[in-house]
Amino acid sequence: MAHLPLQACTSAESLNVCTQLDLSDNSVGGYYDHNKDEVVPTPEGPKALANALLVNTSVTMINLSNNVLRPEGAAALFPAIAASTTLISLNMSDNRLGVEGAKAVAPALAKSSLTSIDLSSNYLTGGHPYKEMSGVKAIARAISSSAALRSTSLLCNSMDEKTVTMLLKVKESNLAIITLCGIKADQTEASFMGWGLKPADAKLLAPELANHGTLTKADLRGNRFSDDAKAQLRESAQGREKFVLRL
Repeated sequence: MAHLPLQACTSAESLNVCTQLDLSDNSVGGYYDHNKDEVVPTPEGPKALANALLVNTSVTMINLSNNVLRPEGAAALFPAIAASTTLISLNMSDNRLGVEGAKAVAPALAKSSLTSIDLSSNYLTGGHPYKEMSGVKAIARAISSSAALRSTSLLCNSMDEKTVTMLLKVKESNLAIITLCGIKADQTEASFMGWGLKPADAKLLAPELANHGTLTKADLRGNRFSDDAKAQLRESAQGREKFVLRL
């Protein structure tokens, strides 16, 4: 995967030179000003990338993790992502999308060609006390209706257990969905060590640990699981010969 500066990716000619593009940690949507203790938005970044994507015919995978895209960046980017006929994999983790960002993602996700999207660590339920579930519900509706999507990660978004239960039902209703935790179909080891996962995340993970066909090891140390959540995870691994679960 090519890791290129943003300036190299804002024209159709430049973007067409590669099929896999790593723009992680590039301040595409903004940057943190330590002197002012605030985020300074850079709206020209998402807009330029969106314009390039609208005419691109080669990129299949983009990593946009940790770019402070926020809701405004998602709103600028996702119409172009929905229109792309080649883009199938997108990493949008750690971008402070928030509730409104989730709502901007959802309609595009429902009709895009994406087979995989990572939305982990995005404050999709808002800031503290993390009680606004409408954005995640919009994402759930998009997952339910998507014809292309196979994999997503929604971990580390402070969802409540009722919303997780709803997501698991959505996964059951759309049999094409392989994972809600970003675990690939052929993966043998998964590490979520130190992610800050909470009990609701354990509820999302448990059925995947129990039923994944090739996974033999999962490292879940350094998270914020309750005793009940740990018990649920241990129970999910019971009966799996030689499966290693680290809590």
